[in-house]
Amino acid sequence: MSSVNQDGPITNEGLLHAALFVCRGFATSLEVFLHRGLGSRYLGLQAAAVLVLVPLFGCAWEGHDLTALLLFLPAYLVMCLVARGDMLRRRLRGEHCHTQYSGWPRLLKPGARMTELGCKQFCEPLLAFAAGFVVYQLNERPFGGYLMFSAVCLAISTNVDVALDRLRAENMNDAVIEQELLAERFRRMRGER
Repeated sequence: MSSVNQDGPITNEGLLHAALFVCRGFATSLEVFLHRGLGSRYLGLQAAAVLVLVPLFGCAWEGHDLTALLLFLPAYLVMCLVARGDMLRRRLRGEHCHTQYSGWPRLLKPGARMTELGCKQFCEPLLAFAAGFVVYQLNERPFGGYLMFSAVCLAISTNVDVALDRLRAENMNDAVIEQELLAERFRRMRGER
């Protein structure tokens, strides 16, 4: 049963969507630094949620110096503005990409042997987690913890997107097979071969 409370609006699916939204917010806070060429609608509500998520994350670190974590917010906003400027520049030049595109990894240079997806799934989360671990060891615990947590969220978000894309491709394949079978039945019904 998917309902937590049959009389209420909260369902397991709704909780899952909310958790994924929060996860995507944390991931987006890193992606603006890690990616270039974002789609024109990529920085949506989850990007705005970062402005709430960062201070909320800081609340869990009572008694610690939150300076580095709070300085992250203006840097994040600057990178969002840079991304928006890049989107506008590309639009004016007539370049288009998927509006929800998460961007091209800055780590991935042309001619690299690794794929874009491999970089997003493995390299970026590992790099962000390692950076967070180093920062955490340098006694910037709240910011280091934020980077490590956001790296995990980045890995989850990217892998959920990969799984959803695979599911959509499988559904498209099923639809093609069904249409081919239906077309064959139609031809037989009409006496065609």
